[in-house]
Amino acid sequence: SRFKNAITLNPGYLDAYLALGETLHSQRNFEGALLYYRQALAFAPDNPTLLCQIGIALRANGKLDDAIQHYQQAIILQPGISALYNNLGLIHEAIGNRAEAIACYRKVLELKPNDESTTHLLNALEQVNSERAPAAYVRETFDYYANTFDQHLVEKLEYTTPSALANFIEGSLSADPLKKMDILDIGCGTGLFGEKVQARKHQLTGIDLSPKMIEKTREREIYDFLYTGDLIDFMLNAESSSYDLVAASDVFVYIGKLSTVFEQCNRILRPYGLFAFSVESHNEQTSDFLLGHSGRYSHSSDYIKKLSEMYGFNSIQIEPTILRKQHGKPVVGNLCLLKK
Repeated sequence: SRFKNAITLNPGYLDAYLALGETLHSQRNFEGALLYYRQALAFAPDNPTLLCQIGIALRANGKLDDAIQHYQQAIILQPGISALYNNLGLIHEAIGNRAEAIACYRKVLELKPNDESTTHLLNALEQVNSERAPAAYVRETFDYYANTFDQHLVEKLEYTTPSALANFIEGSLSADPLKKMDILDIGCGTGLFGEKVQARKHQLTGIDLSPKMIEKTREREIYDFLYTGDLIDFMLNAESSSYDLVAASDVFVYIGKLSTVFEQCNRILRPYGLFAFSVESHNEQTSDFLLGHSGRYSHSSDYIKKLSEMYGFNSIQIEPTILRKQHGKPVVGNLCLLKK
């Protein structure tokens, strides 16, 4: 490649090593990426970008102890780089070192007081029940996973929610097998749900915060309209009575307070329109929604029923299910189907 040629001509060309490492990293060749990053380290031992990338590659390769040691050494070299503390915090969080993760995130906020993503992570660990995850946090998370999202969810996490939700909807339409609908897929991700309902579409619209997720969705060529942006902003600007189905598969784990979503869904749905979604569930009697240590929200069935009645959905079906696995354990949730 031209970067290898550049290194041959100029062995100290740092950007070429970084580019080769990032290319191999994107292809999930973490060992190859580390090889180039470490070669670059000889020329730039305290380069902030390089120090971050090495740690990220070590973590992705499952070498968590090595990654922790690397970040600790990197922080000695560059104590003012917030990303180093953030990345170290993520690793501590992943292996259950809650106190160490909290200390890292607090250090990030000392260096970047208005960092919304870190504030959310800290809220989750300290059980501060915010109303929703910041858009920046959601966007960064899914932009990072876009290239491997489908494979990771289906193969590693046994994720079947899009299929289960589509089947749940189909069951309610069994008396009308030829019905076509204008469908809004909010938080459409890579289009896994859209793929399952395309036979029912008159028009299929998707909205997602992550530009890279939208790129992957576009490759499926099944959506008539795709938009990048916040789902609530999109609904607030949508025409009244313009959809027959609004669906959200594994989306409300990033929104705790759902009142605006329910209000706008009722407004943009046509009479007898369907609102279908999944939620992680909890049994806390005193909380409508909870922000867990994972940074994801769970919702009580009572809260869903209360909102449904408040915002004009008089037919409510709630079906318990296993949404996916997390750290090898089943994540319990509900499939919900409401009718306007």
